[in-house]
Amino acid sequence: MDSVVVYGFSTEGYNLASKLVERGIKVQLIDETLSSAVMLRPEIAKMYPDMATLNADEPLMDAVPVKTAVSEAKCLFFAPRIRRTGSDCKMEVYSKFKDAITYLSKGSSFVCSIPVGLGGNMQNMSVLKHITGIEAGKGISYYYYPLNAHQHTSIVGTIRGNENTELVNILDEDLLFIPMSMAEREHAINILSKFGNTISKIEMYRYGAHTSDILPYTSETFLDDMVDGLLDLQLIKDSKDNVTHVSYLIKGGIRAIETYIKKMIESIKNIARERGLRMSRTDVIISWQIDRYGIRGDRLEVLQTLMTKLQDYTSRVEQCNTLENFHVNRTTLVIACSKSNYEEAKARQDDMESIIIKATPTVSV
Repeated sequence: MDSVVVYGFSTEGYNLASKLVERGIKVQLIDETLSSAVMLRPEIAKMYPDMATLNADEPLMDAVPVKTAVSEAKCLFFAPRIRRTGSDCKMEVYSKFKDAITYLSKGSSFVCSIPVGLGGNMQNMSVLKHITGIEAGKGISYYYYPLNAHQHTSIVGTIRGNENTELVNILDEDLLFIPMSMAEREHAINILSKFGNTISKIEMYRYGAHTSDILPYTSETFLDDMVDGLLDLQLIKDSKDNVTHVSYLIKGGIRAIETYIKKMIESIKNIARERGLRMSRTDVIISWQIDRYGIRGDRLEVLQTLMTKLQDYTSRVEQCNTLENFHVNRTTLVIACSKSNYEEAKARQDDMESIIIKATPTVSV
């Protein structure tokens, strides 16, 4: 049986691996931080629904030498966790990419499942030839199929836009094969369209909106939605093929998030003042369910920025994924960063003696 390797202990990588294992495909997972490979068995995939539970329990799994796993793989999906930003992000991707492809064999397929910006795949293919001595499209098939835990894509970028039945059979779904550069641009269009909408909401409520102004519930956009795909946007910004006029929109999206964080901090301080609370003596809970194993670390980066700025005014700041087992004995500011976190906080508002602040464009209570 042909084997598949998923490089990266990420949520998206593990979800894909579990799906393949359930269909009887032999799958091996590579932990990018330890450079070790393990065999994912059906019973393990069934017992552990996500990477968080798998990592917490650390079940006994059959170890496989990385060289053996990669060299014998018919297909390798590249889905590592990316945690650095700016120029450091490119260095992190390069290091992990080089580690993943070193032992690829002629006749195998490589699927890049992380965002790379514009022209990033051409750079990858150049590195691939340099490291392995095999040219992409001739000795090794190369595909671009960026995964996202929050949305699904059926578009696959290929060197010539030709359909590959082998990849269709592995993924067991309808796929649209298009030329590589077109796939990169389609992904960029989706990201830019999403942030265009985000910029509009942030800027329209940047001035003149007050904590009493409530947006229609169905159209509320929380911080969790605003920052989704921020890494993709930053990679497009840093691309060599970046179009000058588009760069204004890209930089505007990144700047809008930075501006919103500043507005949120000021709004939180104002809310505390209006309620007669001293910010330096007030407990603040950032209620935000964040997947710490996702490919993209953009939410973690924004969370760290938010916590650092809040800690300039109070040392009593902490983040939690859920308020289920959270107990407080005095008035607390709860910043709900997603719709689900807000609904949970609202249900517990009375017994928690909390003031719930919605991390939406109006930063409303």
